[in-house]
Amino acid sequence: MQSVFSQFETAWVLPPPPPSSSHASTEITDADCSICYEQVGRVKPEGTIESWLHFPCGHRFGSLCLLNWLFADTATKFDCPMCRRLLHWECGHLAVPSPAPFSRKEVAWYAAEPRRSLPGPCEFCQEWNKAGFRERMERRSKKVMRLLRDRKASVLQAILVRARVERDYRDDVWRLWYTERLDEALMDGDVLWPPKRGQARRK
Repeated sequence: MQSVFSQFETAWVLPPPPPSSSHASTEITDADCSICYEQVGRVKPEGTIESWLHFPCGHRFGSLCLLNWLFADTATKFDCPMCRRLLHWECGHLAVPSPAPFSRKEVAWYAAEPRRSLPGPCEFCQEWNKAGFRERMERRSKKVMRLLRDRKASVLQAILVRARVERDYRDDVWRLWYTERLDEALMDGDVLWPPKRGQARRK
């Protein structure tokens, strides 16, 4: 699966664990993000503040670290950084992390099978037909088909081009939808994303 937000991709690798020390300041606590090992909710030197984002596997991470991880981790189909469980629905679309923890029942169901994806299609796929997106996609496809006929393209060429146009349009709409869902999740967690340098971004 290609990255859904190429403009936000970064060369992201997990930082090494902090050096062992007897000082309490180097110890990892429940308030620390498991990716950057920094306390979530504290203002960082660059002026950003992270909030917790949760996955159905029960793990949570700092919001900015998790988003960087997701957009760089396409090769493993959006696995959780901790347990490597899938983070997408049966339709293949990426799951939206939640600012609120999942219930024990939800986590237990999800953990029952090692490679279980979330059940059913995502919210976007459920809304696809209701919102009129399909009609707009079909109108765009028909316009492309008319242009191909004018250029005397073969039937096979026309079919392939139409399929690509429809797929690209659906992907574009999904990217916009997913961006909005991420914004909502981060605002619910009292953090906006992406951050502006030099200031904390609160609601």
